[in-house]
Amino acid sequence: MLEVLGVIAQIILVIGGLFTVVSIPLMIGIWIFRPVDRAAKDREHPTQFTILDFFCLFFIIQLAMAVIHWQFGLGPDAQMEYVYIFDGFAWFACGALWMKSVQLMSRAGIKKPWHRVYFLAVIIPGTLVAAMATPALLSISVGMIANTASADEEVFSLPVMLAILAAIPPILYVLAKSTRRIVAAAEPPPLVLVAVELVEQGQNS
Repeated sequence: MLEVLGVIAQIILVIGGLFTVVSIPLMIGIWIFRPVDRAAKDREHPTQFTILDFFCLFFIIQLAMAVIHWQFGLGPDAQMEYVYIFDGFAWFACGALWMKSVQLMSRAGIKKPWHRVYFLAVIIPGTLVAAMATPALLSISVGMIANTASADEEVFSLPVMLAILAAIPPILYVLAKSTRRIVAAAEPPPLVLVAVELVEQGQNS
């Protein structure tokens, strides 16, 4: 009977872990990016690319590759075969994410250069890091509290891990507020701009 209960408990833990890994990043992404998506659907500006957008693409790719090479490509035990595979994936994933982000920004009417830079170089990477790190830090912290974390997982002490977890919600709040301010400062739909111009022409005449 105890063995059956142990198996059931393990199954519940696995299902709960999978739910946490999937639901937390999804909720974070919806919270941060939904205003931009709504504005893009409502305003429907044409897609435009700027030189700063391409600089941001370069920055995002370099950031991802730096993490990959730091994790797998340093030291005598460097695993270069994994480095090349992850580099290729980083190029593809970052390029696809950048393309979709630029399309959303353009359609939402976000045209101010520094708003675009802040969105691409700060909000998107910050959100991705927080979305991926939160489930991992939660699971490692629970394991450390239960004394089941392996030695490799105990990179930081438990207080440091909990401090990092406590810092993530305020950071996400700042990113969410920034996203909403950027959307609020964006240009209105093209038809509204045309109507305003017609009204101004009528007043001048």
